[in-house]
Amino acid sequence: MTKHGRLLGVLLVLIGLIVTGCVTVPTSGPVVPGGTPGPAEPDNVEIAPEPPAPGADPTTIVEGYLHAMASYRGGYDVARQYLTDRAGAAWHPEDGVQIYADGYPIIEAGDRVRLRAPKVGSVAADGGYRTSAATIDIDFGLVQVDGEWRIDTPPQGLLIPEYLFKRFYQRVDLYFFDPSYRTLVPDPIYLPTGSATTTVIRRLLAGPTEWLSPVVVTAVPTGTELSVAAPVDDAGVVEVSLSESIGRLDENGRSRLAAQITWTLSQLSPSITGVRILNAGQAFAVREQNSDGVVPIDAYKVLDPIPSTQRTDLYGSDDIGVGRVTENDGQVRLQPVNGPAGSIGRLDAFGISQLGDQAAMVSDDRTVLRSAPLGEGTTTTLLTDVTDLGRPQYTRFNELWVVATVAGEQQLIVFVDGEPQVVDTSGAGPISRIRVSPDGLRAAVVHRTDDGGDELLIARITRTDRVLLDGWQALPFTGAKAEVEIADVGWTGPTMMMVLVAEGPDVPAKPYTLDQAGATWQLVGQPDNWNAVSLATSPRRIDPRVMMLSSDGTVWRYEDQFRWPRMVEGLGAIAYPG
Repeated sequence: MTKHGRLLGVLLVLIGLIVTGCVTVPTSGPVVPGGTPGPAEPDNVEIAPEPPAPGADPTTIVEGYLHAMASYRGGYDVARQYLTDRAGAAWHPEDGVQIYADGYPIIEAGDRVRLRAPKVGSVAADGGYRTSAATIDIDFGLVQVDGEWRIDTPPQGLLIPEYLFKRFYQRVDLYFFDPSYRTLVPDPIYLPTGSATTTVIRRLLAGPTEWLSPVVVTAVPTGTELSVAAPVDDAGVVEVSLSESIGRLDENGRSRLAAQITWTLSQLSPSITGVRILNAGQAFAVREQNSDGVVPIDAYKVLDPIPSTQRTDLYGSDDIGVGRVTENDGQVRLQPVNGPAGSIGRLDAFGISQLGDQAAMVSDDRTVLRSAPLGEGTTTTLLTDVTDLGRPQYTRFNELWVVATVAGEQQLIVFVDGEPQVVDTSGAGPISRIRVSPDGLRAAVVHRTDDGGDELLIARITRTDRVLLDGWQALPFTGAKAEVEIADVGWTGPTMMMVLVAEGPDVPAKPYTLDQAGATWQLVGQPDNWNAVSLATSPRRIDPRVMMLSSDGTVWRYEDQFRWPRMVEGLGAIAYPG
């Protein structure tokens, strides 16, 4: 290897040490698959790509090319210098990103240089992330041009090692609407860290990712483009000048367009205070704008994917019935609710409506499902002659979801306006648990594989004349030496979840957080005299509420990384509304 190549290798190692050494929360542990961060502020660590050195050997050329792709540079002009003219003209870095596992060196055999490594994941051209179990195996096709080695068969798009992808890419949520325009729905994409407001707005105008597109709508008219760049001024206002197509929007359409823009930009920087929308450079009236024509960045809180009406009280059940968990002067107790739910007896599981006014209750060894108001009223029997009833869940659309075995066949049943529908889950196979996201358009599903282990999936939810789940994507938990068992899963935010995973039979389940793409699995607790069997989660943007129930009825409260103090004992089941 040349001196240039050795220096480049040292640089990459040093940057890896800087990245992993400067974080406060450890990103390594017994199992931490994936590795894609959420939005982060850029720091001062930079990788300055260098053009190929005269006389560089084939390995050094490939190393330099990989180095030049690691950090965002418009057009990737330096990276193209490592390619032949033919390859450079055909190479499109915007086609996406392939992320490969760290620790796999380049292999040189004569004038052939290869990279063979596990593929961790990929980012499509639309920004959507997908996990992967494939293997990257690339022959870079080195040829000599005027006596200098150059790459003639580059990979499609960008090729980046995992730790540099963590450092140089961030997750950004674009916002679209559910088809009824009742709530905004986040669509996570991955962009170079520190991407400008202009880049993010152009991504929003381009529409949702391919995966989410079938279940959301946008207020952006077809063909709408950003007329000029959209920087943040000294007052924190982003001026967004869009093409003439937005002029045909009615008053509601203008507000919806502004809502998508403000929600999308609000996550980029706390200094952004508002948005001024222009139509081809001219004033564009929006109902919620102030006298200066600026729409405040928080003008559309009512469209939050986490329902503002959702109650956040913790409920539990004991031998008497359902109660609200209260805490006064350090004393935690279960206060029975009024009405039949408070005296129904011991339950196997239950769910509470988002408004906290209705309970769905599973009893009789998971063979009966009933509902009752949390107050005066009567109990309604919803299902009998079934087995293996799971924990029921109410959604923001007043639906009730539950898994049950009916006549020996497992079914996912959703009650719409009180009427049951069987949801087709043929794309997933047998499922044991399902939790619907706060916005109601996505579902986290646990299903049993043919090998006898559990797998976590995410699916889209479509509502027409019937409710449909499709677009199944696996969120694999890698690194375990045996088939994993998933005890429970719950949404902790618009796109984040917590999951209880046991890495093999007779192994205590541990809690992990992950994003909806499965890009990051982060261990957040070690078993401490618990045998965790279920979770109760109340999603929030910051500091979500999470409770863990052990097999002996003890409830543990999540406070932060690896802090789970004991809260209360003697409960049979727990649930938050929704």
